Amino acid sequence: MRLPFCRATFWLIFLLLGMTSNTFAQSEKIAEGKKMYRTYQCESCHGKQGNQPYDLTQAFKKYDEEKIQQYIRNPREFGNLRMPVFETLIKEDYDELISYVIYLGRQTVGKSTISK
Repeated sequence: MRLPFCRATFWLIFLLLGMTSNTFAQSEKIAEGKKMYRTYQCESCHGKQGNQPYDLTQAFKKYDEEKIQQYIRNPREFGNLRMPVFETLIKEDYDELISYVIYLGRQTVGKSTISK
């Protein structure tokens, strides 16, 4: 009778560890994305929270990750003439930056944001 309990405990721990490692990997990606956000001076136009004066926190609702990458790479294609073009970013930088943009958006869900 004790054996099934041990087996169930093992699988529960195994699943929890798997979720923790995924969460940790995502946290690392977000942290690196925050560095990219600062490195490329995104804060100067989007602010620390990503919502002022130009709000990017709704990007994850409008676009999938591929479209967000296209937008960052060449905002002119989307009619944005103010944002600088970032054609030289490498894929890993995009992935991290996009993770951070999505994170910022999810942090503001349910909160009012300022948009100009």
